[in-house]
Amino acid sequence: MHPLPERPTLTPRGWNQAFARRVQPLVLNGQSVFCHNDALRFASARLQRGPQRLKPAGSRGGMGQQVVHDADGLAEALDRYEEADYQLGLVIEDELQNAQTHSVGQVMINGVLLSYHGIQQQNRNRRGELVYGGSDLLVVRGDFDGLLSLDLVASVRQAIEQARLFDRAAHQLFPQFYASRRNYDLVQGIDAQGQACSGVLEQSWRVGGASGAELAALEAFVADPTLHVVRASTFEIFEDKALPDNAHLLYRGPDGHGDLQLKYAMVEPYELQR
Repeated sequence: MHPLPERPTLTPRGWNQAFARRVQPLVLNGQSVFCHNDALRFASARLQRGPQRLKPAGSRGGMGQQVVHDADGLAEALDRYEEADYQLGLVIEDELQNAQTHSVGQVMINGVLLSYHGIQQQNRNRRGELVYGGSDLLVVRGDFDGLLSLDLVASVRQAIEQARLFDRAAHQLFPQFYASRRNYDLVQGIDAQGQACSGVLEQSWRVGGASGAELAALEAFVADPTLHVVRASTFEIFEDKALPDNAHLLYRGPDGHGDLQLKYAMVEPYELQR
């Protein structure tokens, strides 16, 4: 979703430059590259702006990301990626301080439409990596207008509006596009120049980390047709423990590296959280 730099060495087949231009005001300042040479060339130039975050598009949950501050650190960081990582795409974007990640999305299942805003949590896995740890969602029955009708702080409203514009661009510029579950992660923080920034980090047009909370909210809405707003949360931790009585166990077992991982979701009335 970041534009290609000027005169890239490699442009992937089917690249939609019109979409990248359309959403450029909705994402952080950054670029997409698809080979090591372009990554080195353009990330080196971008270091004049301040620290840069490298994000391999083929990874998930924040894994594989690196922050570089100088040319030596950049060269070492790029050498850690394989050729396959570059072929799938590498994002180079400004690193933010005091960053907070928001989740905004919609789910349509069996005629029931949900819209939500949430805040992501992070946990360290058994290898010490900081990875996705769950989401706390405010879920409404209906579209984004229903979500925006609630009493929300300005930063949350900004995140919802940016996600809605990004979602609209996807539908308009990818004519064959359809996804019954659409989630957008947005980050808000301060860049190296001291400017407040807000932008979409990535789109998830598939089952994702927050899906457990989304389905738990869906079950609550289906069970009670008069219910319009709930709080739904999903948790991903790397230790075993007894779960609360109202928890939905999603997974208890080994992760991709054989370490214990526990995933569960919970739904609570919105009024109790205000």
